Amino acid sequence: YHLKSYVNMTQAVKAGAYVTHGGKCGVCSTTQDLAAYLRIPDLTSEGIACGKAALLGFHHGVQCYMDLGFTKECSHMWIYNNYNTWKHCAWTCASQAVQHIPFNTP
Repeated sequence: YHLKSYVNMTQAVKAGAYVTHGGKCGVCSTTQDLAAYLRIPDLTSEGIACGKAALLGFHHGVQCYMDLGFTKECSHMWIYNNYNTWKHCAWTCASQAVQHIPFNTP
């Protein structure tokens, strides 16, 4: 397949494109990263595991995401996302995990 940008989503859909995201392409928009997302459509459990690996060191977390198939640049972005989640959700997320509350609920 190949990547193509459209002016808006309506044009993409009319052209028969498979829309992977809205807005400009970012660090995780390579074909390698998109293939990883297709293999693992819900990264919640894997993201938690890679976040835990990052507690041993940034490079451990990056390697965890790379082992899932992501590029190094995208893996860096995901570790920064993990750090931001810890900063803003540590107690709430830990509490929900202990209570076995499902991920990604409203």
